[in-house]
Amino acid sequence: MAIYRNISMNFWTDTKVSDDFSPEDKYFMLYCLTNPYTNLCGCYEISIKQIARDTGYNQETVEKLLDRFTNKYKVIQYDFNNKELLINNWNKYNWTKSEKLDKPLLEEIKNIKTLEFQQYLGNIYNKRDTVLIGYIYTIDTTVSDTVSDTVSDTVNKTESKKFIKPTIEEVQEYCKERKNNINPEQFIDYYNANGWKVGKNSMKDWKAAIRTWEKYDKKETKNINAYNHTGRQYSDLNKFYDNLGG
Repeated sequence: MAIYRNISMNFWTDTKVSDDFSPEDKYFMLYCLTNPYTNLCGCYEISIKQIARDTGYNQETVEKLLDRFTNKYKVIQYDFNNKELLINNWNKYNWTKSEKLDKPLLEEIKNIKTLEFQQYLGNIYNKRDTVLIGYIYTIDTTVSDTVSDTVSDTVNKTESKKFIKPTIEEVQEYCKERKNNINPEQFIDYYNANGWKVGKNSMKDWKAAIRTWEKYDKKETKNINAYNHTGRQYSDLNKFYDNLGG
């Protein structure tokens, strides 16, 4: 089946595009968004030679364009070693909360070779229920219903979203946002040790686990301080944490 990428007409009226982009820039941006190597996650493998063949530019010009769009416009990132191109904030207009996207989206993220790109998209994937940051400029790219990489309706709609464990930076940021007293390192270390389990089940939402820790912390602050000051082990607390929500 044919694959379509639909571009919003706002692309042409956005001030960044109309004021800053040259005709060459506009052509190159449209190519990055609509070429046949694009996928669901917005990070795909493509070589300098492939871009040159498709666009008609020589390799030197392609390299200059990649540098300009990465360092000046900051709308893409390119890894020359793995030959992977990442479109910043592609997720805002191409990722939905549909459960049909969960499995194929996660598989594509897992297959990304550039660790930095994989972590970037993994973090966004883990926050899909929150409001995402805006696109660098107003542009809408969507896949038609006939796209071949759209998941079949036969996918089990009750399948849970795959869990990606948070980074220490994510936990620190969320704890700062919540203004709680949770120790991010202790949180990470505890769940790394137990395989990110909640009781006997795999964790589904690490933010929910933090909120539950907050409730316990408010009720048992004196007890926790006593453990800290006496140097006693956290065996009783660990039993409680085994049953935390998440």
